[in-house]
Amino acid sequence: MNWHRVGGTVGLVLLLGACEVEVQRPPPPPPPRYYYYATRPPPPPPGTVIVVREEPPPPLVRAPAPPPPEVSGRFPTRIVHPPPLADQGAQFLDLQGVQALVLRLRPNRKCGPRELSGGHWIHLDCNVHAPIKSAKTFTPDKINMLLQGLLNLDTPITLPSIPGLPSIPGVPGAPAAPATGGTTAGKVPAAKPGISGALPDAVDHRRDGTEGPVKDQGQVGACTAFSLSTAMDNAIRRQNGTMTTSTLHIWSHYGNPIVQNAGDSNLKKPIAPWESWPYDERVACELDRSGDHDCGPYTPPVTQGSGVQDATIQAKVKDSDGRGQWSVTEYDRIPNDPDTLAAILATGADVWTSMDIGTTWLTTVGENIVDWTALNTDGGHAFVLAGYRHVGGQRQFLVHNSWGTTWGEKGYAYVSEAMIRGFLKTSYKVVVAGKGAPAPAPTPANALTDDDCGEDQLVDSVTGQCAKICANDSRPANGKCLAAKH
Repeated sequence: MNWHRVGGTVGLVLLLGACEVEVQRPPPPPPPRYYYYATRPPPPPPGTVIVVREEPPPPLVRAPAPPPPEVSGRFPTRIVHPPPLADQGAQFLDLQGVQALVLRLRPNRKCGPRELSGGHWIHLDCNVHAPIKSAKTFTPDKINMLLQGLLNLDTPITLPSIPGLPSIPGVPGAPAAPATGGTTAGKVPAAKPGISGALPDAVDHRRDGTEGPVKDQGQVGACTAFSLSTAMDNAIRRQNGTMTTSTLHIWSHYGNPIVQNAGDSNLKKPIAPWESWPYDERVACELDRSGDHDCGPYTPPVTQGSGVQDATIQAKVKDSDGRGQWSVTEYDRIPNDPDTLAAILATGADVWTSMDIGTTWLTTVGENIVDWTALNTDGGHAFVLAGYRHVGGQRQFLVHNSWGTTWGEKGYAYVSEAMIRGFLKTSYKVVVAGKGAPAPAPTPANALTDDDCGEDQLVDSVTGQCAKICANDSRPANGKCLAAKH
């Protein structure tokens, strides 16, 4: 056995025949390896005393709170420009399918699905204008009292009219009234002599906080339900209510895009709040009884008109009937005359209307609807008028539409008086009452005003409730007509 120093180490060499075996000591283990994240410091040396210091948490950065809703100066419960309401079923619309549907329908008719922009589809109707059978006949007495400053209104009239512009017949400077004192086509019934008042230059119910939210009917021909709902919302807010009506509940009572059906089928039926049955155009399509087969298609598919037999939908109708809070008590038929419409709007009430509209409605220019002709009418539509203004000496009427906020100016646009004269078909004031609500006391905070009553009614000076105008155009007192006027 020989000891050799091999490579700086001592080894034991055994000579076993021709084989030499070297036995070495095992090498020392390598130092441990540590893996750190880029932001983590290396470990401290052994024996280091570690002191843990608690750093204060970083300050919580909160998103800025949304601005509070703008409210009416006179009524804090009224919201100016309330948030819009969504169509829950729009996301299920088959865009390619509806485009194919339009190509199939267009050779035969103008009305039907229409695209506004970027896949936002709406629907125009074919036979929307049949008049409401239950509507009351218009009388001019209340307008006469309006122009004499004798009405107690939700929003008092203080602005003068534009000099030189025609107004209601009988007002100084306006066109002469018919000699017989009756009604002529396109004219307001004759006003009585001695009128010194006038209409304001502009009316915008949004500023009063009496317009409900902008809604979106989607690709279903339910504009009659949406416009009636919007007119009810305005009437409810003028009575200091806050409820927004469910368009699906209104639509479920008739399901046919005709003004007559919408009005007569919902008269004196309490309507549920929006939140109890929010709008879904797929459900509206199932409730559509028109037989036009032009709503949708949707993914997953629904069958148009199947809602009558659908147990789930019918249960929802019954549930909504039980949740109804406000109902229409009457419809007042308004002449399709711009002066009469402006007078009604000046009282604070919306006007529920329908007209033949042109293709220019699909692509508004800012907040304006460009005039159209009979050659480019594109179907019927129902909507609400919510005010008017004068631009360049011409009157324009404010449309509160049901095509969502991407249309016009956040759901509103102005249409010219010339188009109102040429294409308007039906006009109504909608009067509502709360279900089971106690009669409001005649105090400034919650009293009814004359605009809350029908066009042949005023607020009784004693009871504070709506009652028929006396024969001499005086205000009733405790249900009686006194000799002294007003």
